[in-house]
Formats: sequence, C-alpha cells, structure tokens
Amino acid sequence: LVREIKALDKDYSPVSRARCAGATEPLLEAVSSLCQFANSSEFISIPARISSEGRKAQEPILQAGRGILDGAIDMVKTAKVLAMTPTDPPVWQQLAIHSRNVSESIKKLASSIREKAPGQLQCDQVLEVLKECARDLNSAAL
Repeated sequence: LVREIKALDKDYSPVSRARCAGATEPLLEAVSSLCQFANSSEFISIPARISSEGRKAQEPILQAGRGILDGAIDMVKTAKVLAMTPTDPPVWQQLAIHSRNVSESIKKLASSIREKAPGQLQCDQVLEVLKECARDLNSAAL
C-alpha cells in the first residue's frame, strides 16, 4: 500500500489511482473485520453492580465530591451578587465561608482517597510485618 501511495504521489494518473485503490482493499477488509469483531455480542457492555460494601466504601469520596461541587456553586452565586454590590461586607464574608467549605471538602476528598486507596491497608500490614522481622533479626544478631 505504501509503495502504491508513493507511486501515486509521483504520477497522479488513472492507472496509479487504480493500483492504489486495489492496494487499499486488504486494509479495508481488515478494518471491516475489526469493526464486526468489536460489535459482536461478546463485547456488549454489562452494567456494573456495586456491592453494599463497595457503596459504603465510596461514600466518603462521593460526599466530599458533592461538597466541592455544592461549595463551588455557592461561590459562583455569591460572586454574581458580589459583582452587583462589590462593597457589601456580608457578601464578602459569605464568599469566604463558601471558599472555606470548598477547601475543607477538597481536604476531605484527598484524605478519603488516601485512606481508601487500593491496597493501602495491605501495604500498612506488610510494613508492620517487615518492621517486626527487622526487630527479630536485630535481636538475633545481638
């Protein structure tokens, strides 16, 4: 195919075009087969099912995410009011409160992700076992 494309580039004639078109046939067939394979029933998506434990585990992350979104919405609404009355101290105070809420929600999200990270508990357990083994080795060496 590449050879035929280069030949077509050098000599743009009906004969070169026909050869180039003929050279694309295997590629078109391969793409068609791939599309047919990808659309087959074995690749039909199955909706995810989350266990009650999974839902419970993700709840802190979802709550923090909602807090971020709600706080951001409140900040935008307050900024809109502030644009109309830029010298109103209570509105500035509201903006600061909403900003603090967003900041706290971000901290909660980061903390939840860190605590719920896949394998985090297992890594902590392995570290404890390794520390214990190191202590045993040190005491045996003495």
